[in-house]
Amino acid sequence: MSEEQEEPSALRRRITQLEQELAEHARMAEGLRHLLAHGAAAVGESFFASMARDLCSVVGADCVLVGELTDDRAAIRTLAVWTDGALQANLTYGLVGTPCAKVVGKAPCVHPRGVQQQFPEDRLLVEMGMESYVGVPVFANNGAPLGILVALSREALRDETFAAAMLGLFAARAGAEMERLRQEHERRTMAENLLHTQKLESLGVLAGGIAHDFNNLLASILGSADLALLELDPDHPATEPLETVVRTAQSAGGLCRQLLAYAGKGRFRVSHVDLARMVGDMEGILRTSAPRRVELEYELPPNLPAVRGDESQLGQIVLNLVTNAAEAIGEEGGHIWVRLGTRTCDAAEFTRCSLVSAAIEPGTFITLEVTDDGCGMDEATLDKIFDPFYTTKFTGRGLGLAALRGIVESHGGAICVRSQPGEGTTFHVLLPAAQQPADGPRSTGPDAWRGSGAALVVDDDPLVRRVATRLLDRLGFTPMSAADGVEALELARRHTGTLRVALVDLMMPHMDGIETFHGLRAIHPTIPVVLMSGYNQQTLVETHVHEGIASFLQKPFRAGELRDSVREAIERTSADA
Repeated sequence: MSEEQEEPSALRRRITQLEQELAEHARMAEGLRHLLAHGAAAVGESFFASMARDLCSVVGADCVLVGELTDDRAAIRTLAVWTDGALQANLTYGLVGTPCAKVVGKAPCVHPRGVQQQFPEDRLLVEMGMESYVGVPVFANNGAPLGILVALSREALRDETFAAAMLGLFAARAGAEMERLRQEHERRTMAENLLHTQKLESLGVLAGGIAHDFNNLLASILGSADLALLELDPDHPATEPLETVVRTAQSAGGLCRQLLAYAGKGRFRVSHVDLARMVGDMEGILRTSAPRRVELEYELPPNLPAVRGDESQLGQIVLNLVTNAAEAIGEEGGHIWVRLGTRTCDAAEFTRCSLVSAAIEPGTFITLEVTDDGCGMDEATLDKIFDPFYTTKFTGRGLGLAALRGIVESHGGAICVRSQPGEGTTFHVLLPAAQQPADGPRSTGPDAWRGSGAALVVDDDPLVRRVATRLLDRLGFTPMSAADGVEALELARRHTGTLRVALVDLMMPHMDGIETFHGLRAIHPTIPVVLMSGYNQQTLVETHVHEGIASFLQKPFRAGELRDSVREAIERTSADA
């Protein structure tokens, strides 16, 4: 063939090549036009739908899906699926056994033909009858994997380089939108969490204020009832009603401690508690908390290890669970079983609990199990039962289980819950077993110990002052009272030689309990001081113990508790002298 014949042939090939390049550039330009158009006009769900539609048109695919990586990185959750000219329902599919597993967080992957045969476990490819696959990863600005962009066709891929290049361009824009949406979600979540925290703080302030005032009233009721009991013979007709008043006031005091737990101002009176004895002592109040047709059955084995904690708080656990079970059963009647036992638990055991304290340690636990044959709960209800703003009862009954959660956590325990609609509910409370035996019951009645000298009561509540001074008079002291710190310091200056002990309320106007304590010590350097409060700031009290606060008296208090606190303060101060 002559040179003249070769030149036109080469020229034609070159022209054909240029035409192909121009066509490819035109297709690339068309793709960029689509990208710019929908990128500027759409955001969120509509953005991804537009992207999937345009990619189908640009690369000639039968299906395009945009997917984000799930939190566990084991699956893809689609944001848009465009198939056969229409937007489809989103889906979630696992990565194992799919070509996407080779793409996410890695590099583009192209299978021009036979993709079903190469990945037979990918049911999506089989069901849709796809022949070719192109996938590119989607990354955040910092390089973190976010998701994937995939184009599928029922025919072999003709131009894999072009398809991969276009998906790569679209993936960069998809990554920016995914990241924007995640940041927006994080901001919204932070705002919701802040609002929830503010609600809890408001609830705490309200609860603390109510508990403070209510505890003062209960202190007067309990103290007055104890004074009356001290005046009566045990067989007097008024003795039993007064004892009922005492038990009811003590239960109300437990409710106040619940409120203080919400407010973060509770204080534990730690001892080693025999739960079997405690539950046995509560049978009367548990019976009154359930409807008449509800049968209560107990399994309380003797000689169980003790639990180290606040007996009143532990009693609230039992009362809350039994009350909750009774309300689940209703007036139609049923059974509640209260069982105690021991159990050894490891870390894996706790992962199956509905609630686990972060401070929990594997070991031996005392188990409290409360089971009912009531209506039961579905999963949606179970997820919310410890929320203080959630209740399935009428308004005002939604705080019991939330209080229980706080008490169990503060005692280093865990709660496991099992329930099914129509099959009742079982609460398992696990509390760490103590190494020491249980303490004996706290004395609240008459005692041979008596004091002497002047005793000063400082409290802004006149009812508390009145009952405390009368109880101190019964103990042999000469009581004096002051409504605030200023008045107390004036009395202390006038009775420096005879003042034997001072009982000072923590929260008072003008001069609080700590300031009053320092003022008393400046006048009388060795005076024993008992700090009283129903609205306690535990840390504040503990920081001043070494300075001479000899004892603490929690409101509401009984006669025996006031006696024991005063005796402890006097004896501790004498020992330190």
